[in-house]
Amino acid sequence: MHYPHHGAELVKIHSLYARLKAELEEHFAKEEREVFPQLIGNRHPDEGQRTLVDSLIHEHSSAGDMIKELEVLTNNFTAPADGCATYRATFAGLQELTQDIFIHIFKENSILFPEILEQE
Repeated sequence: MHYPHHGAELVKIHSLYARLKAELEEHFAKEEREVFPQLIGNRHPDEGQRTLVDSLIHEHSSAGDMIKELEVLTNNFTAPADGCATYRATFAGLQELTQDIFIHIFKENSILFPEILEQE
């Protein structure tokens, strides 16, 4: 039973995770259905496509902010001393997920998007 000792933190973590999940689901769908199909093979992105890329970059920033907040709330994904194996495994899984998201953000913001936007 962790709620009596860690309930306030767990509620905040759950709420933030749910918000991050919802935003990422929308973000990934937008990338796959709307943005990437428009950009594939396009040697000269127009203003509308550049605006779409800018919106993805903004969404990446928002996700990054939420991940940073999760890091603070979870003490860098360190379960409390009285946390059970499931508590520790959940935090480890959350840490792995957030690392994967940061890799996604880095690859797009630092490699893919500049390559697209530099095309003239």
